[in-house]
Amino acid sequence: MDVKDLQAVATRWKGALWASEPAGRRLPKVGLLAALSTGVIMTQPHLALGLPGHRALTWLALLFIMRMAGGPGWATAVGPLSVLDDHSRYLIALRGTWTTKAEPVREQLESAFSECGVPEAMLMDHGTPWWNANAPTGATWLTVWLMRQGIELHWSGYRHPQTQGKVERFHGSLQRAQGRRGVPDEQRQRWLDQYRHEYNQVRPHEALGMQTPASRWRRSERRYDPNPRPWQYPEGATVVKVGSQGQIWAERRWAISLALAGQSVQLVRIGERVLVYHCRTVIRELDLASQRSRAVERWLAD
Repeated sequence: MDVKDLQAVATRWKGALWASEPAGRRLPKVGLLAALSTGVIMTQPHLALGLPGHRALTWLALLFIMRMAGGPGWATAVGPLSVLDDHSRYLIALRGTWTTKAEPVREQLESAFSECGVPEAMLMDHGTPWWNANAPTGATWLTVWLMRQGIELHWSGYRHPQTQGKVERFHGSLQRAQGRRGVPDEQRQRWLDQYRHEYNQVRPHEALGMQTPASRWRRSERRYDPNPRPWQYPEGATVVKVGSQGQIWAERRWAISLALAGQSVQLVRIGERVLVYHCRTVIRELDLASQRSRAVERWLAD
């Protein structure tokens, strides 16, 4: 990066909502920028997202990371919903639902999918409304809606925010900007829209070679379908329907989820284990030997 490039960065930084710590910690001490102190670049090494032995998901428009921000500073118990593209760091959505109720979240996701396309997979935490701690699979009607779009869902480890490191760092950056500037109560969404524009179009990222997320992001070719057809499982697959009480039969009755009542699931037997899929997502693992079942917490390779 030469002096001309750094001057361009300085121009883009001036007055930006995301400007935070002294930039000298990140930028070379060159001429004009030796004393620059308007902002620091949020960085993340370009590594495959996932833990050892898990599937690496880094392709363009393949993985969206979703999380609800904390409420402090937003004059509400719940902060804005954020959806981040894993590969480009492009901020797909930053919307103030101000609630964990499923319907407002679905409306915002529907808008995001219409604008940006549908991803291959999504990663989220064990929070409301995309996780139900009282359901055997954790499924909610919102996650079933996402699965029916052909999105493969994954959840981070319990009390393991590192799995969603990129979105956690994004929320830290958002919180710092919020603390410096403050957010007018009556213009919260306008403030979020401005922040999203600057984050995507203006702010350079060291991990992207000092380019902006918008310069690396490409819209997903998968279009959003508000009325998807019933999911087609592979020919010859073992497919059963979830009963009205949220149960299936596999040598005995197994509790799956009321959110899946009436839906078809695929059973894939591996020795004494049975993996239960809804569309492309593994939702439950049945152990026929021990007669126990559990949620699948790891990412499975094909």
